[in-house]
Amino acid sequence: MRPEPVDWDAIYCLIIERTGWTWDYIDGHMDLPRFLALDAHWSRNPPLRDMVQAYLGIKPQTPPSSTRNDQTDLDEFIEMFKAAGGSMA
Repeated sequence: MRPEPVDWDAIYCLIIERTGWTWDYIDGHMDLPRFLALDAHWSRNPPLRDMVQAYLGIKPQTPPSSTRNDQTDLDEFIEMFKAAGGSMA
């Protein structure tokens, strides 16, 4: 059984949301040990946004399940595209 792949987009978005840093800044200045340190800090000292959500009873939305994104998906998409009148020129 293979572990789920790391959702780097979600990690970047979390860092951007909580720090205001840009995507490029994170690329140049953040690594996994630093993220884990920040994440541990945020677990011990939740940001105000998280505390307000908890107080109001707002639960995080569950992300949609990931798709396979493999050749089968691509083939199915092309088939539906052609069936709808699209051309692959």
